[in-house]
Amino acid sequence: MKRVGHVFEQVCDSRSLEQAAYRAFRANRENADALHFMRNLKPELLQLQRQLESDAYWPGPYHTFTIWGWSSRPS
Repeated sequence: MKRVGHVFEQVCDSRSLEQAAYRAFRANRENADALHFMRNLKPELLQLQRQLESDAYWPGPYHTFTIWGWSSRPS
């Protein structure tokens, strides 16, 4: 994998992963999976960091949904 500017190393940094987890949790406080992740934050982040560094991480499938009743906003 080509890595320019050491961005991947910055993403894999434990502090960056922890900040990202807290930001994601703020938007998903009521989600049971998010609560479970945050209760076990240190082991979960360590596992994620190892997976990222060994190229073993594979994201899950996208979730699609339809927005009903959407209308354009005046500019």
